[in-house]
Amino acid sequence: MAHSDFRLSVAEERTIYHVADIDAKPGKVAHTLVHGDFANPIVVLDEVDKAGGDSRYDPMGALYGLLERDTARAFKDEFIDIDIDASHILWVTTANDERAIPEPILNRMNVYEVPRPDHDAALRIAATLYREIVAEARLGFPTGPRKMYSNASARCRRATCANA
Repeated sequence: MAHSDFRLSVAEERTIYHVADIDAKPGKVAHTLVHGDFANPIVVLDEVDKAGGDSRYDPMGALYGLLERDTARAFKDEFIDIDIDASHILWVTTANDERAIPEPILNRMNVYEVPRPDHDAALRIAATLYREIVAEARLGFPTGPRKMYSNASARCRRATCANA
């Protein structure tokens, strides 16, 4: 099934929708639902643990209703000022520290911990990304960085041992 999606850094954006002002526009959620190609987009909220509100606005406030299917059916963007059914959005959030996420938000999520890769796994990830980028960009570099990988691995081990 095809999906449209967008990535929103909560720490950078600070709001899910924009309050009407001189250069007001619909928020990203409303814009995606109204102008997007799909009624069931995937929305990625990056760094949700860093979304600290100030005394005037809590950026997590809009999430309470959006993550609850029943209340998301009547999501209201302040710019559009009509109810929009946002209950079909698939929400994916990232965080470095789940302790910084309010409990009511966490209760509406499935939490999956992704462990930090060890040294060898990190090198394999880097080599895979390198091969994909070089192959996609068609830069003429070899796509099998075996020599680079083994040289980098040796240098990283020496640096790790020297810092220990």
